[in-house]
Amino acid sequence: MGGTLIQEERIRHLRNRHPYYGKKKLKVLYEKEYSEEISTWKIKRVIRRHKLYPDKRKADKISRKRARARQKPRKRITPLVKEGRPCFLFHIDTIVIYWDSLKRSILPQWTTLAS
Repeated sequence: MGGTLIQEERIRHLRNRHPYYGKKKLKVLYEKEYSEEISTWKIKRVIRRHKLYPDKRKADKISRKRARARQKPRKRITPLVKEGRPCFLFHIDTIVIYWDSLKRSILPQWTTLAS
């Protein structure tokens, strides 16, 4: 198995020849051309490290947007404040039956487990 610098150079060469191919297609080409296994993760890392994107402006814009999103998490409109009382938040399944243009909701029977 070749060294990582050789693999990086090969990946860069393939990416320059096929700038619009993704990591999976480049993996297939790499394995056919060099008879050596390589992971898509490694291809992705080389593309990111050397910025081998077909549209450099778009890639820079996306990376700036992602970095900005990581800096401040989204502010939720109504954060859930948990209360310590029982049955504060619960879920009930219902059965809905449509009969003569009327909608009927049937609640399941409440059962308790006897221990």
